[in-house]
Amino acid sequence: MKCFHRLDKNYVSTVKIGLQRYYEQDFMDPHNVAPSGINMSGEGKLAICIPTYKRADIVGELLDEYMEIYSALGADMYIYDSSEDGFTESVVKEFQKNFSNLFYVKMPSRLHSNMKVYMIFQEYGFRKEYQYVWVCSDSIRWEQNVLDAVAEKLNSSLDMIVVNYRDEEKLGDRYYESPFVFFKECGWHLTLYGAVLLKADTMLKNVNWNELMERYNIPERVNHSHLGFYFEHILELEQFSAVHLSFPTGSLRSSKFKDFSGWRKDTFFVFGYCFPHTIHALPSYYNKAKKTVILKNGKYADILNERNLLTLREDKLFDINIYWEYRSKWRGLTDLPLWKIKKIATMKPKKAKKKRVKGSLWKHVKREWQMLQLKHFVKRYAVIYIYGAGMCAVRYSGYLEKMGVPYAGFVVTHKDENKEELNRHPVFSLDEIDKKDEKTGIILGLNPKNKKEVMEELQKRNIKKGIFDKYIIA
Repeated sequence: MKCFHRLDKNYVSTVKIGLQRYYEQDFMDPHNVAPSGINMSGEGKLAICIPTYKRADIVGELLDEYMEIYSALGADMYIYDSSEDGFTESVVKEFQKNFSNLFYVKMPSRLHSNMKVYMIFQEYGFRKEYQYVWVCSDSIRWEQNVLDAVAEKLNSSLDMIVVNYRDEEKLGDRYYESPFVFFKECGWHLTLYGAVLLKADTMLKNVNWNELMERYNIPERVNHSHLGFYFEHILELEQFSAVHLSFPTGSLRSSKFKDFSGWRKDTFFVFGYCFPHTIHALPSYYNKAKKTVILKNGKYADILNERNLLTLREDKLFDINIYWEYRSKWRGLTDLPLWKIKKIATMKPKKAKKKRVKGSLWKHVKREWQMLQLKHFVKRYAVIYIYGAGMCAVRYSGYLEKMGVPYAGFVVTHKDENKEELNRHPVFSLDEIDKKDEKTGIILGLNPKNKKEVMEELQKRNIKKGIFDKYIIA
């Protein structure tokens, strides 16, 4: 009988495999990348930079969906392609016929993906001097509410603008001047390419790139070398300033062509070994928060949580050998108890799938019940308003449209003069609607944090009936 309580004698550790793969790829020294030969002329508001490799379908989808939106934002888009074939380049050239703000930059295929990002941070291939630079994964798709909020900040003096669709700690919109507090609260989220916009003249100028590459372009740290840059450099600034912008979960979606991340087979090497290694390599200034940031990544990033461990077990990418390899580290990597991690590691893959599907099914059942409650609510009122003007409110309007239920518009406590319309419906201030009418119903299209504040405001105005205050999970 196979023993599940000790390491297989023939087991090769995830760290050894990860390091071996790194050396087998024979990455080139980023210092040897030839100059782009492009001279910058003029100024631009925002450069959205997309590093990619052999994903012409994903890039085509991105350009088809977003070039007009980014153009309206006043942004230029750069595609940094390191594919050996010419498929991605052909796709970009086709779109360039209609968009003068779309640029293609060829990158060496032997350059590590994170070092490509370092080259972007050095403004490689830029046509203009930009106010902000936003490096994003080719597969992520930010919704309009995020882009609107970002647009409002582009004329600011903020060094970093963080966009967060997984605000697990309910930070909300928050400003920072302390690099330590910023690291402690936002550090885990910045692993994501697309999580932050950088002000070019403070974040990308006067940077000792040679020193950073020497420190972070090593196999144990290169996968998170961008974090090394962020948190080393902000300590050099005379006065650091950043903002954290919070959005509902549905504010980010993935490309329909993307199944899994490229590092999925190396999940434990990348996040169980490399991420802690990188965090501990940061300056001692951050020491008191390093363990907190590592644990938050395991709790909140949907990588070392129960759902994803079940998925990895289902696909035979997690087993008892990996459990034992990280046995002494689990408590610092995730908030899951050891017994649960071990139980998942010893499950049969089919059972892991069944348990994962059951969890997803329960979420589906709960959501259907909430939708039924919403359906019963709207039937009782002749006039319906949706309280809110963010992504959550737009999501609720979609539910009503799907039900074939008309609504009068959106309601906010204090109306912004620039926001007269949302989703082809008017935006009203609370003072403009007649809630004394018993035939009027209000749906709170708000996240839990904002819902509490609005409920207090409604109570002050003696508006207690005709309110749908249940938060429908996305």
